[in-house]
Amino acid sequence: MRENKKMQGKREGYARRMKNHGFLKKFYPDEWLDSAYHINFASWYEKGYRGVTFDIDNTLVPHGAPADRRAIDLFRRLHEMGFRTCLISNNRKSRVAPFAADVESDYLCMANKPSVKGYCRACEIIQVPTD
Repeated sequence: MRENKKMQGKREGYARRMKNHGFLKKFYPDEWLDSAYHINFASWYEKGYRGVTFDIDNTLVPHGAPADRRAIDLFRRLHEMGFRTCLISNNRKSRVAPFAADVESDYLCMANKPSVKGYCRACEIIQVPTD
């Protein structure tokens, strides 16, 4: 997939900011796709990954939208593959909990992203190592 200039600028900006951020660096992409729905999660599983975290708004659905069929199907496939999932959001429980219930995922609301604490807590919730 060809990377457009906007995406290239975002990638380069993230790379500069994450250069010295240790733990958080692994949560920033090293590959840019148009959508989370285009990720080859089967290859991630083959590489040994067992947990996936997602933001909700503007990642899985448009801002404020409920879980749609595409999100529900994605999480069903991830769980069938053996992945544990956690939604990590700065939103309140009233936004995150219903979405998490619809996709049958663990969640962390009011995560204070990009704080490392939220990401570490999400890893604890889904019982995957932080390294």
